[in-house]
Amino acid sequence: MAVDIDKVIKWCEDRHRKKPGAPKYSMKYPQRLGPNFLDCSSMVYKALLAGGWKSAINYIGTTETLYKEPNLKEIYSYKDVRRGDIFIRGVQGRSGGAGGHTGIFYKKDGIIHCNYSNNGISYNDTTWYIDYFIDRKRSYKERYFRPI
Repeated sequence: MAVDIDKVIKWCEDRHRKKPGAPKYSMKYPQRLGPNFLDCSSMVYKALLAGGWKSAINYIGTTETLYKEPNLKEIYSYKDVRRGDIFIRGVQGRSGGAGGHTGIFYKKDGIIHCNYSNNGISYNDTTWYIDYFIDRKRSYKERYFRPI
């Protein structure tokens, strides 16, 4: 079964920070697992799972576990990124906690992610501070993956 990207994005939209009862941002465990709080990686895991993606682990992981997921195919150029792909910002092996960040592309040059700055899930694109969160250049500290 293919991942339904529309369901992935809708899961995030339904929990957007401006919606009543939307989860706030927290990296504390177990708060980060929801429903009242999420962090960036718990949002990505939960959204992907809502779209039918199969994780190789049986828990809500972190940026570090995302790197190791066999059902995420690495994309080696930003020009190939498309709706539904994810980014991981941070150096693998050191991206845990505040050392990393992740989110989902809802369009080319547009991300939806759970973040401290907005205290919840927000959209950012070229008109609204995307460059604060990602460089949009594949490097050792910013990588892209496609759910398969």
